[in-house]
Amino acid sequence: MRDIIKKNLLSFNNNELKFKMLREYLQTLVLKFIEQKGYSKNIAFVGGTALRFLYNIGRFSEDLDFSLTFGGKFNFETFLNEVQKYFGEFSIQIETKPKKIRTVNSSFLKFSEILHENGLTQRKDQKLFIKMEVDLNPPAGFVTDISFIQGIVPMNVIHYNISSLFAGKLHAILLRQYTKGRDFYDLMWFLGQNVVPNYTQLQNAVCQTTGQREKLNAVNLKERLKKRIGDVKWSDVVDEVGEFLVNRDEVRYLTADVFNQIIDKAIL
Repeated sequence: MRDIIKKNLLSFNNNELKFKMLREYLQTLVLKFIEQKGYSKNIAFVGGTALRFLYNIGRFSEDLDFSLTFGGKFNFETFLNEVQKYFGEFSIQIETKPKKIRTVNSSFLKFSEILHENGLTQRKDQKLFIKMEVDLNPPAGFVTDISFIQGIVPMNVIHYNISSLFAGKLHAILLRQYTKGRDFYDLMWFLGQNVVPNYTQLQNAVCQTTGQREKLNAVNLKERLKKRIGDVKWSDVVDEVGEFLVNRDEVRYLTADVFNQIIDKAIL
């Protein structure tokens, strides 16, 4: 597998893109591990990286996010130990250190030597990081789906369906305590696809975060989004998301005016 990755990276003469593709290949192997070891019975792929893998949106991602499904049992430390063994079979060294914050298990997957052997650093000890999180108490109402992905390795992936992915993204945009540019890039994609969010899941997510139960619909959701758009410092959005875009020129569309137009036209 190391040789396959190295061969695939030879086609990229830009080191920045080469690094992003290397990280994406390693993310692919984690997803393949999850399928092979049966963990897809317990956790579903969510978040922006899921959009990249499932729908090929025009931005890269540095994380892997999952949610526990249908009350399944999941031992994160056992999972990480098995991940290390799995990559060890390919002679790829990986370090992990699990931690739990409230109901979320997380760990950085730290890959040793792989940057050096692919000519991306002069230092053999420099590591490539992928952050993995598993939400053990996701809001109720989500719907899962299964998709076949044909990439560097073929696999089936269990994930939230597109309406549930949208609900998760809307929850992050409305209630995240800081501005994450990637959220708004993803929002633009969802709105452009005329995806109707999973309102049950979204309402449960808002209630879980705020303790307040409210009825959300297309009208008041648009109002809330427009208010959020008005509060955003767009230079921060551009600065954060730019390095992740396949085409950096797309940052020119990350403005309040563009988003207000898209929101007006969206079918929610």
